Amino acid sequence: MYFLSFFLIFFLVENLSSKEKNNFLSLKYNKVKVRHGPSLKHPVKFIYKKKNLPIKIIDSSDKFKKIIDLKNNSGWIHVSQLTKKKSAINIHDLSIVF
Repeated sequence: MYFLSFFLIFFLVENLSSKEKNNFLSLKYNKVKVRHGPSLKHPVKFIYKKKNLPIKIIDSSDKFKKIIDLKNNSGWIHVSQLTKKKSAINIHDLSIVF
């Protein structure tokens, strides 16, 4: 009984951690189309024009990943447009003094 429960816990933890490893990807090119749905037949929602922009993967469907960015923009991107290359955004508060 203990062996079975240990095995189930180990399996669940391993699956959760493997999904989290690929939770963030980056854009592979300077021009990446984001679509309304997970196919090339869906219309383009907007276009990213920033290579290496980090994005969060929130869903997956065949060859497409549903993403969300820092500003909560979301949509579907073909996997060929994404890379596992690590990247980051430096955000700092700019105070304007008059």
